[in-house]
This record gives sequence, structure tokens and C-alpha cells, in this order.
Amino acid sequence: WMISAKMGDEESLNEIKEMFMEGEATKAQYAEALRGYGDAVEEMNSHQVGGGQETLSLENHVLCVVLPSLTLNAVVSVNI
Repeated sequence: WMISAKMGDEESLNEIKEMFMEGEATKAQYAEALRGYGDAVEEMNSHQVGGGQETLSLENHVLCVVLPSLTLNAVVSVNI
């Protein structure tokens, strides 16, 4: 599911979310999937030609991760 979520497959992202909520995936794994999904959708939208610009919607996903060893350039708040 991780690979397909990182390629922009929303169903795979939702599967990882469910696994996280059930304790079968770690917070780091869900965060990785969510970031990868967002990057993929953003990349796909940036290559659209002739159409209106779509916005990335990550509704129903919440991510709260504290990674003291990493420097973060942006903070995203998404609500369930």
C-alpha cells in the first residue's frame, strides 16, 4: 500500500490510515504515506495542461508528528 499511496492512490492511503488507527502501522509509516500521497497529487496537478488548477484535498486525514531530529520547512494541519 505504501508504494501506491506514494504514487497518488487514495484508496491505499486510506488503507494505511485504517492500519494506523488499528495499531497495525506506525505514525511514521502513516506520515510517510501522507507526505508521499500529497507530493504525488501535487506533481500530477502541476502537469495538467489546459484545465483549471485543482487543489489537493486531504480531508479525513490527521497527522501530528514530532520529529526533533529533522528540520521541517512547512507545517500542515489537516482535520478529520
